[in-house]
Amino acid sequence: EGRAKHRGSAFGAYDSEQPSQASFENYLATDLLSLQFRSAPVFVEHESRAIGALRIPKELFDACALGPLVTLEVPLDERVQSIIEEYVSARLEVFRQRSVEDPFSSVYSELLLNLEKLSKRLGGEWTKSLCLNLQEAIDKHRASGDTSGHGAWIEPLLTEYYDKCYAYQRTEKLKRTVFSGNRQSVKEFLRNYKQADAT
Repeated sequence: EGRAKHRGSAFGAYDSEQPSQASFENYLATDLLSLQFRSAPVFVEHESRAIGALRIPKELFDACALGPLVTLEVPLDERVQSIIEEYVSARLEVFRQRSVEDPFSSVYSELLLNLEKLSKRLGGEWTKSLCLNLQEAIDKHRASGDTSGHGAWIEPLLTEYYDKCYAYQRTEKLKRTVFSGNRQSVKEFLRNYKQADAT
C-alpha cells in the first residue's frame, strides 16, 4: 500500500498521485530482492490484487495466495474507532496543517465523494442515508469535538457492505487458515511461528 500510495479501499487514496504500474512493479521487485536472504518468513495482508488504479502482479499475488492464513479478529467497536482515527481525525489534522479555511467541510467533501463511489453497489436510498449520517456526524464533531457520531455511517458500512463482501472469501479461505484470534494471541502465534520456521 505504501508503494502504491493507496490503502486499497474506496476511502484509501493518498494525497499524492499513484505511481505508474511499471514503477510500482519495480518497487515491489526491489523490495522482494531485499528479502531474499532473510531466514524469517514474510507476512503479507491478504487483499485483492487491485490497489487503487494499480494491480499486484498476478505471479506475486498467486504466490502469496498459496501460503497459510492467519485471521486477526477485531471487535466491531475497535474497527469503527480505527477508521474514525485514520479517515476522519487524521484527515482533519492534515487539512488543519494546510491552514484550510474550513477543515471540517474538506473532510466531509472527501468522505462524501468516497461514499458516492460506492453508490452503485450500495443502492441509492442506502447511500443517501449514509450521507445524511455523515453530515450529522460532521456537524456534531464540529460543534463539540465528539467523534462518536461517525459510527452511524461507518458501522453499517462495515457490517452490511464490507463484511458481506468478504464473507464468501472467508469461507473459501478456511481450509488455508492455521490460526484465528485477537491481537495478542495472533502476535504470540506469529512469534512462535517465526521461531519454529527458523529452526
